[in-house]
Amino acid sequence: MTIELQRRKFLRFLGYSALTSQLPASLANRKITDSSITQVIQGIQPTNVDELVLATGLSYEILIKWRDPINKTERFGFNNDFIGLLQNDNESAILWVNHEYIHPLFIAGNLRTLEAVDAERREVGGSILRIKREGKQWKFIRNDKINKRIDATTLIPFTSNTSIKGSKVAEGTLANCGGGITPWNTFLSCEENYILFYQDIDPVTGQILPSRFKWERFYDNHPEHYGWVVEIDPQTHSAKKHIALGRFAHESATCIVSSNGNPVVYSGDDKNDECLYKFIADKPNSLESGTLYVADIIHGKWLALDWATSKTLQKHFKDQTEVCIYARHAARLLGATPLDRPEDIEINPVTGNIFVTITNNPLKANFHGEIHKI
Repeated sequence: MTIELQRRKFLRFLGYSALTSQLPASLANRKITDSSITQVIQGIQPTNVDELVLATGLSYEILIKWRDPINKTERFGFNNDFIGLLQNDNESAILWVNHEYIHPLFIAGNLRTLEAVDAERREVGGSILRIKREGKQWKFIRNDKINKRIDATTLIPFTSNTSIKGSKVAEGTLANCGGGITPWNTFLSCEENYILFYQDIDPVTGQILPSRFKWERFYDNHPEHYGWVVEIDPQTHSAKKHIALGRFAHESATCIVSSNGNPVVYSGDDKNDECLYKFIADKPNSLESGTLYVADIIHGKWLALDWATSKTLQKHFKDQTEVCIYARHAARLLGATPLDRPEDIEINPVTGNIFVTITNNPLKANFHGEIHKI
């Protein structure tokens, strides 16, 4: 097969995937052929223009920008990542926008003072926003009652009344990278590189791993309070950290419903030589309890990170909560396959195929990553 034929085949695949991922359930099961894809947008050439450059036929408008007021007291945060959309109808929708990390230079001139850190803590987390259609455009509705910031100062409980390091509540959410949407219309926000903010501790060696932004100089927050999947209800503005899904550098939380009606969440650990995880809930419309699995790619198996049934885990951890806190260590003990930074996970609604994007790992001469299909 020539390079051009390969390219055309891959573009058809991308068009098919993008099309089916947007279809309602009533249409998603209909067979779609290559003839359904009538146009392939032409690419653009590399450029050094400091501007968003789009292909011919596409356009953009600014919906909201950093530090724009969203209500009378709160402002839109820094450094957007995952965006979730819940569309009520053709005229109104709710957005969740992750604010992953800060650049101190733009917040307080790189100062490491209490005032500077306090300003930074208000920039991360995420924003709940109301948008409405006006003519052919979508507009942000300032001061709508749905608008709300969830940031690094918001008190967020752990699920199932769990206590971690003597507290059942974490102070804030941060490092919010990937995410997902649940079938019951809440948002999932993934805490990824939490070590940037508060130092961490290696569970095996006890070594203290330094942070970049040095928030621990002013706030004695336990690193174990971060690295979770956070569920946000946009209607009530409530949030909770899901312990059962494990603690690691979560990149995406792709949520679907299994054949028995219970939700399933796929998540990658976005770090060199870390793993792919799957969580299967015990009951519908809840992620508070269930079984966390990690992938053994070599042998084609999902390994249960279940303290109650694993003598290996019982030997190294005191209970299931500790297994979830140190999920990376538990995964290694069970023989899970290290991967080259597993990131986004998408599921084809027609075939059920699961696609996992692997970013790269220069240490293993994997400079461009790959896509795995399950």
